Amino acid sequence: MTTDSKILINLESLLALGAKLSETIDEKSILNITLLSLMGKLKLFRGIVFVPDDTYEFFIPIIIKGKTDIQQIRAFPIKEICKISDITDNHELFESGFEICIPIIYRDYFFAVICLSGKLDSSDMSEEEFYYASLVSNIAANAMNNTRNINLLLREKNTVESKNQLLTTLFEVSRDFNVFLSEEKIIKTLELNLLGQLMITNFAVIFNDVDNRNYAEEAPENQAGFNQNINLKILKNTFKENLPIDLLPDLFHCNETCFTNELVIKDELMQWLQRNNVWVVSPMLMKSEIKGFLLIGKSRVGRQFSQENLLFIKVIGNTTVLAIENLKMIQKEVERQKLENELAIALEIQNRLLPKKNPEIIGFDIYGTTKPSKFVGGDYFDFIKLPNGNLLVAIADVSGKGMPAALLMANFQAGLRALAAMDIPLSELVTRLNVLIYNNTTADRFITFFAGELDSDSREFKYINAGHNPPILMQADGKLELLTSGGIILGVIENTVHYKQGKIKLGHNDIILLYTDGVTESIDKNHCEYGEKRLLQTINKEKYLSSKQIIESIMLDVNQHAQAQPQYDDITLIAIKSV
Repeated sequence: MTTDSKILINLESLLALGAKLSETIDEKSILNITLLSLMGKLKLFRGIVFVPDDTYEFFIPIIIKGKTDIQQIRAFPIKEICKISDITDNHELFESGFEICIPIIYRDYFFAVICLSGKLDSSDMSEEEFYYASLVSNIAANAMNNTRNINLLLREKNTVESKNQLLTTLFEVSRDFNVFLSEEKIIKTLELNLLGQLMITNFAVIFNDVDNRNYAEEAPENQAGFNQNINLKILKNTFKENLPIDLLPDLFHCNETCFTNELVIKDELMQWLQRNNVWVVSPMLMKSEIKGFLLIGKSRVGRQFSQENLLFIKVIGNTTVLAIENLKMIQKEVERQKLENELAIALEIQNRLLPKKNPEIIGFDIYGTTKPSKFVGGDYFDFIKLPNGNLLVAIADVSGKGMPAALLMANFQAGLRALAAMDIPLSELVTRLNVLIYNNTTADRFITFFAGELDSDSREFKYINAGHNPPILMQADGKLELLTSGGIILGVIENTVHYKQGKIKLGHNDIILLYTDGVTESIDKNHCEYGEKRLLQTINKEKYLSSKQIIESIMLDVNQHAQAQPQYDDITLIAIKSV
């Protein structure tokens, strides 16, 4: 490729990036698009976007692509693109395999810093690539500044016209609520109107999901009796701290929208409200019955709320609770048929995708299973007998959920099985899959994938990891190895990607465990993840059992960790044991 051609490609890439960034006024979307553009163009496999915390003492990761354990790092001064090895205060980044820092700065205003790993081929970035990255940084900084200016203008416009728009806005909100068929959309509309009209920093929606008497009128002194008919549910909370659910019933003594300092409540609850800058508490009423509360944080511009603001909070809160109650009644009528139809479709697709039975191979005990978080999930696994007699073991996770993810996975399975029948090397199979996914999906769709070829005679296991959770090899003596050789996720880069093939040899009673991130990211009621450490402990504890028993033990342990907490990702596991 000539130099002029490279310049033209870079120019077209930059123009396309600028156009894409101009389409959104969401700062996180801008940073996400920028990170993906850099990773795709420079052929990188990991990246993180950090933003400063409120004190500018730490950088907090808000977007993570690839595997990393970094939670936060101490803030460091940076004004231009540089190598992490030149930053003396951040050994953690360097030790985690990150090599380049790219600041997003507009006229000395620091928005974020993007940290990138090394290149897939382990080569150094060229001067041209550094220059390209700096141009991307400037484009992103301009987009961030424009977004903030646009949002600021919108907020100022709403402030000037607030009195005239109050009735119009409330009418529109009420109209919108009447057409929404999900609680999430109702809360999202409430959020947009609260943020737009009041320019607040944080808010919370507390809903009492029972048929209550009017506690504001009775205000019983017996706290035990007070709690009997209260089932508080947090519909939304953007405050930094979790809501003190055990203290919230004390709010039922509040029957009018008021400022926090006007409340007569227990000291502990008052301290939480003040610590989190809750300025206004408003009961959400329906037929004079308290059905919940709105907690409103401080104004972004430090402005006190007017009486018109308090009226707006009161009316939109009551409108919200009415919409939620109406939605509940509608859902009771349609939920059964909707669930039955969706379940039938989901089961049909899953039955086609998943293996009918686990493979039976002399010298090996193999078992796989999946547990979807919804009726249709994004996880997939398969066992395919290859023309050379070996067994192809595959596991994948499609971005997104629901029917679109299931349809993409169906197409992916068709492509995988067609390529597997062609008797081509594993690396070529994965490369062709990457091109197939890239050419047939949108930019926001990708697939993490792991494929292994098991030779039962030699007991060799060749594999390629395309951005998937590294499977765990636990040898009979307890030694561990993560199967990481491979390359980036499927569907991100159009050009042919080189995937490095790994190879291991299995000894007697060695175990390979393949899994999706629904296992390690399963959360408990405190939003703590199950994690790799606990997974390894469970495998080590149960390694003498059969593959099926090992997986059943892991699933049981994950369920015990979650404690009936709703999970938002599928759980898929495959165990291969050499016996």
